[in-house]
Amino acid sequence: MKSACASAWAVLRAVAPSMRVRLLLLAFLAACVSRVEPEVPDYVQRTKSPPFRPPESRKKNPDRVGLTSDEWLRGEMHYMRDDTLEFDSDELDLLTFQWRKVAVLESPRYMTVLLDNQATLSGPIAVKDGKVVVKDRKDEFALFPRDRLVTIVPGGKTERSYWSGKLGLGITSRTGNTNQLDASFSFSLRRRAPRGRFQLDYLGSYSQVNDVETVSNQRLTSRYDIFLSRKWYVTALSIELYRDVITNIDLRSTPQAGFGYYFFKKGMGQSKIDWDVSALLGYRRTSFTTDEPDDTTGNLTFTTSVDWDLTERVEFELAYDVQLGLGEIENSNMNLNFTLAFDLWKDLDLDFTFVWNYVGQPSPNSDGSFPDKNDLKIIFSLAWEF
Repeated sequence: MKSACASAWAVLRAVAPSMRVRLLLLAFLAACVSRVEPEVPDYVQRTKSPPFRPPESRKKNPDRVGLTSDEWLRGEMHYMRDDTLEFDSDELDLLTFQWRKVAVLESPRYMTVLLDNQATLSGPIAVKDGKVVVKDRKDEFALFPRDRLVTIVPGGKTERSYWSGKLGLGITSRTGNTNQLDASFSFSLRRRAPRGRFQLDYLGSYSQVNDVETVSNQRLTSRYDIFLSRKWYVTALSIELYRDVITNIDLRSTPQAGFGYYFFKKGMGQSKIDWDVSALLGYRRTSFTTDEPDDTTGNLTFTTSVDWDLTERVEFELAYDVQLGLGEIENSNMNLNFTLAFDLWKDLDLDFTFVWNYVGQPSPNSDGSFPDKNDLKIIFSLAWEF
């Protein structure tokens, strides 16, 4: 495997000397891989007489959910992904359930289900007794174990069901002996399709003391991942944009590509944790607010992220990455974010966030002084999930 990767990278270097072109080629190849339809695995049985059947498709026949607490709901299922079922109840409006608490699911509507080898099946669906039945052919059913199921998307063509996001705002104002304003704004957007995911995250912080700007930084990260299996994925393209005028960084851009692996994934073995790691290769270019020339270096990044449902109302999220400068190990950066999100009311959360940014080789300011290598901040904010 190692020699194959080295050979492939050598071919890319020969064909495309520029790092930018190599990254574009990697993204293109990964996109081509994502278009290949995997074969339906052997554990999917074809039968005309399943142990139970999806309900018949009728105009007034709703979806039904039966919980492990013996409660039943009628309505319309929006999606199931990441161990979460979103269900619009006829009487109780929009509800969210942990997948392991759903004992029975029945839908006469056309659904697309994703299996753990990235193959898909489409048709009316029923989930019961640890099994899943999909009527994907006329008078024939596909039967497979529930723990092989990854995602359910109504119709497979409803774009809105792929997207989710979160907006956060924190403001602190002080007047009197010291006039101080602290503000932070965060934004995240996710698109989770059956075989890929798109992520975009933004965090901006601003602080002013007695009309003097003391903090002004912004960080935007985005990536597109393509799932090769239930645990392995390829990052076709990842990019980080960072700006901090107080520490002399006008813009730092880091485009990369690589691969990743899930140690734990929600819904697999009743896990409450998403934990994955990835390795990315690219380059880092930094322009400064002073007249210093731009700094460009090769970049190897290792990342890990954890999403853990501590309770039904408290969620823990952690993201850490170390960016190693190739050939200049001292020119390495690190970023750590962890958040405790408390569910206040419906889609409104109270977030406690700790952020640590480390710059291995800070550039001097216009007065010759050097910024601190470590930057720490604690943010309390109200956040709205959508």
